[in-house]
Amino acid sequence: MHLSEQGEVLDAQPSINCYGEEHWKLFPLALVAGVVYVIGIPLLLFGGLHKGAPLQLAKPVFKARYGFLYLRYERAYWWYEMLPLMRRTAVAVFMVLYARTDEAQPKTTKAGLIYLRIADPRHRQDAFRASWPPWLPALEASARANARSVTYYFIGAPANVTCANCVQIPLDLAGLRARVEKYLGVTDMEIKSVKNKICDLKPMWPALFPEISARHEWVGFADADVLFGDLAAEVDLLTASDDLLVPSSWHPYPLANGNFMLFRATERVLQAFRGAGWREAVRSPGYSVFDEWHGRGSATNFGHALLEMHLNGKLRPKPTSRLFLQDAVSGGRALMERPAALRATWARGRLRVAYRGPCYCSKDVVPQFAIAHCSECVFRAGATPDVTVARDLEVLAYHMLYTKPWIGRKYAVAPALRDCEAFALWKSETSREHHLECVDAPR
Repeated sequence: MHLSEQGEVLDAQPSINCYGEEHWKLFPLALVAGVVYVIGIPLLLFGGLHKGAPLQLAKPVFKARYGFLYLRYERAYWWYEMLPLMRRTAVAVFMVLYARTDEAQPKTTKAGLIYLRIADPRHRQDAFRASWPPWLPALEASARANARSVTYYFIGAPANVTCANCVQIPLDLAGLRARVEKYLGVTDMEIKSVKNKICDLKPMWPALFPEISARHEWVGFADADVLFGDLAAEVDLLTASDDLLVPSSWHPYPLANGNFMLFRATERVLQAFRGAGWREAVRSPGYSVFDEWHGRGSATNFGHALLEMHLNGKLRPKPTSRLFLQDAVSGGRALMERPAALRATWARGRLRVAYRGPCYCSKDVVPQFAIAHCSECVFRAGATPDVTVARDLEVLAYHMLYTKPWIGRKYAVAPALRDCEAFALWKSETSREHHLECVDAPR
C-alpha cells in the first residue's frame, strides 16, 4: 500500500482505494474477524490450558486436545507457548502500523506510461474499437524489455498482458466520467466519440490517475499504435533539470504531442494543461485537438500552455535523443502506394528501421522527420524529388499511423510475438501489404 492524492492505494493494483466505499462496507466484518483471530483464539487456548493446569496436563484426553501447546516444555512452564504467540502478533501489528512510512515506501520504476482504451456503450461497434489491437503482443514484448525503468498501465478494457511491469486497471465510461468530475471539477462533459474525447483528455491523464503519478518520478502517455525500442535508455537520461520529454521533431515547438510524452510528476508540470482552453475541450462534444497541434483546432491548446511556460522559464523541455519515427506524415497514403521496401525490426529491446525507395517530401505544419525524407525536403515541402532514399537507423519508436489498418484488418498477428527474440514490420518494394511477424534475431 502507498499514499496517493486520493489516499491509500494498493501497490500491486493502484486502482484499488484502500479506504473507499467498498472498504468501509467490509470494515465491520473485518474488524470482528480480526478481533476473533488475533485476540479471541489465543485467549481461548490460554483459558483451556489454565483450566487444566496443573492437574489435567497428564491426562490422555487433555493431551490430545492441548498437547501441541505444552508438551515441548517442562510441566511448570505449560504457559510458555503463549509468549512466542504474543511476540509474533506484536511484530505483525508493528509492521502493519509503523514499519511503512512515506519515506520508506519502495519506489517502482522511474517512469509510468499510460494507455487508455474505453468503449462507448451507446455504440455496439465501439466495443471492437476499444479492444486492444491485435499487435498487443508486440507492445508487451517491448514493455517487458523496458522493465528496468518503465511501468506500463493498461487502463480500460481487459488487456491480457502478463509482463511483470504491466498493470491492468479496469475502467468504463462511467468511471472515466467520475474521474473527470472528481479531479477536474467538470460535471457536464459532452461525448460524441469516446475515442476522440480520450485524445482530448491525454494531457490530463496523469491528473486523472493520481494514484499512478504518485508512484513515479515521471509519468506520461503513449498511443497503442506506437512500437517502442529502448525507451528505458531514454528515461535513464532524464535528470533533475528536466520537466518534459517530447519527441525531438516537436522540440522546441509546439512541444505538445499526442503520440508520446513524459512529464515530471510534480503539480506544476502535471497541471500545465490548465494554462490553455482545457475546460472547453472537455465540454466540447467533438474533437478539439487539445492534445497536440497540427494545423487545425484551437490556438489555445496544450501546446500553447507548454510554450508559454517554456518562454517564461517555467518549463524545461527535453527532446528525445533518438528519432520518434512515423511511417509517414501528411501525405503518407501516397507514400504507402509507392514502390518502396520498408522494414522495422525489433530485437532484444532495440528498434531499427530500414527504407529503400523514392524520396517523398511531406507538407506538414510541424516539420518532422519521416523515413522517406531526403535533404531536398528542407527546401521543397510537398514535392517528389527524383531521388532514391536508402536508410537504416536505430530509432526510439515507430508510429504505425497508416500501417495499422493492414495489421489490424488484413493479417492476423500471432500471440507468440510477446515471446519473440525479434519481430519485424515489413512491406516489399512491389506491394502495399504490411506484415508483422517473428523473425530471426540479427547478430
